[in-house]
Amino acid sequence: MNTYPEAARPLADLEPKHNFFVGIDSDGCAFDTMEIKHKECFCPNIIKHWGLQPVSKYAREAAE
Repeated sequence: MNTYPEAARPLADLEPKHNFFVGIDSDGCAFDTMEIKHKECFCPNIIKHWGLQPVSKYAREAAE
């Protein structure tokens, strides 16, 4: 028996209605989501992790 994270349960429990599956990856290919991920997630965490708060303005500019 497979165990899945709770977030994966809807997909794991999906009952096939066709002989194929079409999935759409949302990492910037089908949806414009990468900019918000970089600005609101990656960049702030890099600044925090590497102690760049004193130069955060320049770290953010470099990330752009």
